[in-house]
Amino acid sequence: MVAMERGHTSDKAMMNVPEIESMGKREQILEAAIKVFAYKGFSNAKVEEIANEAQVGKGTVYEYFKSKQDLFQEMFKYIHSLYFHEFVVDAANKTSFKEKIKYMLEANIKFTNEHREMSRIFLSEHPPLDEKFKKWVLDMHDDYLLFLQKYITEAISKDEIKEMDPCLLAKIIAAVITFFGKNMMMNETEMADSDISKLSADTINLLFSGISK
Repeated sequence: MVAMERGHTSDKAMMNVPEIESMGKREQILEAAIKVFAYKGFSNAKVEEIANEAQVGKGTVYEYFKSKQDLFQEMFKYIHSLYFHEFVVDAANKTSFKEKIKYMLEANIKFTNEHREMSRIFLSEHPPLDEKFKKWVLDMHDDYLLFLQKYITEAISKDEIKEMDPCLLAKIIAAVITFFGKNMMMNETEMADSDISKLSADTINLLFSGISK
């Protein structure tokens, strides 16, 4: 199993992984990769260590992923699919547009707060990214903006906010959410959930003071 070489990494950073016996081989390897890359970084992590963590042979890893770089990229797609699905479902359950945006900001800050090591690795220590993965990142960003625009358009039609360009407002909201996520990565001290909730509420109140009807 992975040795905890980065002592400042909290237990939260390990992410909540399912029991290995309940997973398929590919998912099993991806969950192991999350642990190993989070603790050791991309450069220091070895495929053999990931295989050991996944309780599979090294050759099995290469049956599913052509290289360590490929595994790293697929791991991020996997994390995104788990997080974004929950994100979309939970946001849809919020009644008002303001509640939706507050949830999005707070959820993003909490996720980064809990998984800052992995976020830092992706931003600063990742391997050269192939063109297919770069396109996936751009498509993911576009999907996120469309997701926001949908709620903005609904909010305008319900007179929750002023008439404005949904595309522009989506970019502004996305920029605010991204800023706080990046700021959280650089902060060595984890924030308490209560502090995150207050920061989110204050930020959203300021934003909505300009766009509410």
